[in-house]
Amino acid sequence: MADFTRSEDIVFSREGMKIHGRLYLPEGHGGRCAKYPLAVFSHGLGSNYRELEHYGPVLAGEGISCFLFDFCGGGPESLSDGDFEKMSVQTEIDDLHTVLTEIKKRNDIDSRNIFLMGESQGGYVSAVAAAEQPESVSGLILWYPAFNIREDAEKRAGLPAPERYDFFGLRMGEQYIRDALRIPVYCKIADYKKNVLIIHGDRDDLVPRSVSEKAVQIYESAELKVIRGGGHGFEGDDRWKAAEYSVRFMKKLMIR
Repeated sequence: MADFTRSEDIVFSREGMKIHGRLYLPEGHGGRCAKYPLAVFSHGLGSNYRELEHYGPVLAGEGISCFLFDFCGGGPESLSDGDFEKMSVQTEIDDLHTVLTEIKKRNDIDSRNIFLMGESQGGYVSAVAAAEQPESVSGLILWYPAFNIREDAEKRAGLPAPERYDFFGLRMGEQYIRDALRIPVYCKIADYKKNVLIIHGDRDDLVPRSVSEKAVQIYESAELKVIRGGGHGFEGDDRWKAAEYSVRFMKKLMIR
């Protein structure tokens, strides 16, 4: 394992809006001019990167740098610019494209080994971004990806889309509904032909495991790891098991 020694706050900009995040670097080996593999980890709906921050040192300790960030308008406690009621899966996809394009320019990042990770809606967003920018993504890791967003939008909102609706106490805007209905996500993700790891709990009451089972059949090269007793959002030992699966997957694919 590498000795984690440094984190760095970074701000990117998309169309005048600031995207705030934190990069964890594994500086315990490789020297001052080392280039490190990178995992870009995207949070779920209404959340923020601090909810995932404990994974940064874990990945860095395995020699993998980790960038966590807040989507614009991504949640009530987001450090990034933007209004939650103007956020949608498309605005988050655009944010992730910006992050991916900019962070791979860094001298300490190995652009040959960049992985996208995402939980729930962040998994959905990561999957679509990877399909749209496959040359930049070495592998894809999805934790309980919310590929049922379109189906849920249809059930909750109907057609045509209302001006806004509530989702677990969060006030969703009209654009969220429109973009959720517009993107044919299962057709879209099929464009990513590289390796995919999906991790899903068998007690997830928000995103059924069947969603990930369907995705595995659609991808050209995908594996599903089921965490027994795991819910939507891994806790306790489940979180470290998911991290272990993710690290093992990335190390297997890395270009040396």
